[in-house]
Amino acid sequence: MKKELILGIMLIFSLTIFAAEVDIYSNYVIVRDQWPATIKAGEKVNLEWQLPENVDLSSLAILNDKLDISTRLESKRDPLLGRLVTVWAQNGRAYNGLLKDKGSELVLVDPKTGQLVVVVNSSQVVAIVPQEDAGSYNQKLKLELQNKGNQAIDHLKVRYLAEGVAWAVKYALQLNGANAVLLGEYQIENKTTRPFEAASVRLIARSEPSPVLYAREALANVKDSEYGSLPTPVKQAETAVYEIPGEINIPAEARIRLPLLKEENLKVERRYILNYNNVEVEITLDGISQALPSGEINIFDGDILATTQYLPSQSQSGQLLLNLGETLDIAGRREQLRHYTSGGKLFDEYQVTLKNNKKEAVTVEVNAYLPWENAEVLSDMPNRRISANKVVFEVKLKANEELSFNYTFCYVNK
Repeated sequence: MKKELILGIMLIFSLTIFAAEVDIYSNYVIVRDQWPATIKAGEKVNLEWQLPENVDLSSLAILNDKLDISTRLESKRDPLLGRLVTVWAQNGRAYNGLLKDKGSELVLVDPKTGQLVVVVNSSQVVAIVPQEDAGSYNQKLKLELQNKGNQAIDHLKVRYLAEGVAWAVKYALQLNGANAVLLGEYQIENKTTRPFEAASVRLIARSEPSPVLYAREALANVKDSEYGSLPTPVKQAETAVYEIPGEINIPAEARIRLPLLKEENLKVERRYILNYNNVEVEITLDGISQALPSGEINIFDGDILATTQYLPSQSQSGQLLLNLGETLDIAGRREQLRHYTSGGKLFDEYQVTLKNNKKEAVTVEVNAYLPWENAEVLSDMPNRRISANKVVFEVKLKANEELSFNYTFCYVNK
């Protein structure tokens, strides 16, 4: 009978992850890594790792196809055990050493010689202060593995999810008259104590899944007694992947910034729109050459910060539409003058007043919403109907000009 060789090895997971493949999501990271472990052909081994708090052990998978996992044990230990600490007692004395036991009595030993330093009753302890990062490695993973292949394995291929790493995008748009420059950068923040070196990084943008129920007929066929087994919602989500060229280093407890884009000589078209009683500014940027991940955008108009807003993900269309909010240079007011009936028809009469305080001429688009689809629009101001319920008046204003016009909706109340 062939005798199986069983080895016992304990590995403390390296503080630095080298040459890993890292997928960074909005608030977590998925790492594909290689852990050192030599396992001969046919050999059975016991391996043990101490892992950081932010690693989700339930997500950890061994990807070597020739490895069989016989047993897997996950546990957590007290984060202070095995760490250099200072113990403050009620008598005012402080004791330094390696914490070996933490029960009814605290046992401290010399980290170099292993000799006993002190035994302190727990009831007499005022505080335990770690002399090093005590909370980083408080998870333990034990695996019993067997190499079923014909060749030795020199590393484990693993994949796991961890918290504490996130990414975001920041934009700065500089408007200069009819031209603009758009700058963008990735920001990767690593809140953990573990750096990534020479890592291949992908940034994953994904919308939150939204439940979509099955067809109405499927629900209608469910009997009252079957409400506990309603059809499972279908989840849908869109994912965009942005690969960072080459390999990068992500230091521990740091934020790094990487260039995303620089779009110069963009063409700017401004539109002034009166919806109710305020005039808003919309701009269209023409000439953008790539898709834009969602992120925060600061918009500067000349040397003034006009607005800061959230930019949803934009597909590559060559254009970008932004609303800058209300302008204070153009005043707008709309009021209803009267409502009356004549000849079996209803009439709603309105007056719009616009005041251009700018030093240049502008065109203001005045949106008006019809009460009924069959309504007629009566006005001396040129207009165009863009839908069944909406009409737009294009009002040209000279510099510092104030102008008023009336319009009337004529309709039959069905």
